[in-house]
Amino acid sequence: MSAKIVFLSHIHEERELALLLKSAIEDEFGGFVDVFVSSDGVSISSGANFLKKIEQGLTECCAGIYLISPKSVKRSWIHFELGAIWIRNILQVASKGKEIPLIPVCHSGSTPSNLPSPLNNLNGILGTESNHLENAFLSLQATVGGRGKLKTNFDQLASQITTLSDAYSIGQKIRNLLNLLVPAHGQSQFLDFCIQQVDAGTKVSSLTIDQTPIEDGAKARDIVRTELSGRGIEITSTTTSMAVGNQGTKWVEDLKMIFPASLFVEHKDSILSK
Repeated sequence: MSAKIVFLSHIHEERELALLLKSAIEDEFGGFVDVFVSSDGVSISSGANFLKKIEQGLTECCAGIYLISPKSVKRSWIHFELGAIWIRNILQVASKGKEIPLIPVCHSGSTPSNLPSPLNNLNGILGTESNHLENAFLSLQATVGGRGKLKTNFDQLASQITTLSDAYSIGQKIRNLLNLLVPAHGQSQFLDFCIQQVDAGTKVSSLTIDQTPIEDGAKARDIVRTELSGRGIEITSTTTSMAVGNQGTKWVEDLKMIFPASLFVEHKDSILSK
């Protein structure tokens, strides 16, 4: 009996997570399931027609899994691949066929409760929660006709996904930090400074940031202390004063930021993305 196909939709930046889930699913259902992952070097061989292989995977799969993050949910391919199986489901239900399960796996800040339409109509899961993963695997087991107790260590799998989610979401966290400290029109100049620092071989850079609103400075320090802990960023307040502007007076502070410029250069695409 030929293996059934599970189509796993992802963006190329999240390839590691796709391969992790592919391995876990194929290990669990060895011999019964092949997971189609466009970037694994196996599902689409060298020289093959990429789009035709995608179409084949979408028309032959028995289930669809979608890796959903704040970044991937904005990409057209995810919605294209969701729509293809969605239409298959409409046709199959109309002809009394079996519905194909569609499972959004949320990570890196996305949750089932904040999914946009039409994804929010599906029974999404949090990939960082072991019981959510187990329920998804049970759904796949029922779909492929398997039986018996699942052998996957879901606590370990959830931990591995958490590690990858933290790595994927750091760019957004750095962007949130910079938005508090540097006006949007000055961020390209700041990144040019970081690139110069990296090119010069500077490991630790420093920058003085003048007249930051008190509340923004507090939020920035909180991000550094919690979300970016251990990343080598330090923010200290040097002076506090009252500033007068078009919108009245407000308390501001001058800040000194010590940071590895390479971290900001590494995530410059996330910083500059709209």
